[in-house]
Amino acid sequence: MNFHSSDGEHFLGVRTNRRGETEVVYDNAGRRRVIFRLEGHPPANDALERALRQSVDSDNVLGALRASLLAQNIDFDLAD
Repeated sequence: MNFHSSDGEHFLGVRTNRRGETEVVYDNAGRRRVIFRLEGHPPANDALERALRQSVDSDNVLGALRASLLAQNIDFDLAD
């Protein structure tokens, strides 16, 4: 599952890392990349999709993503 902002500058995507953990990747047109590792059991796809959709076109994508994940009760940490 992945989403691009309407202006094409921001990307949010979901992936599984080598250890089988679910991660959300944020990329700002190659200028900045942040990876959120989701903790615990993988969240329901609809909750995760809702969080990403609500965030990707926000003025502050990272802040909106953090708030949306918390609102959906999805625990996360920044990946190394």
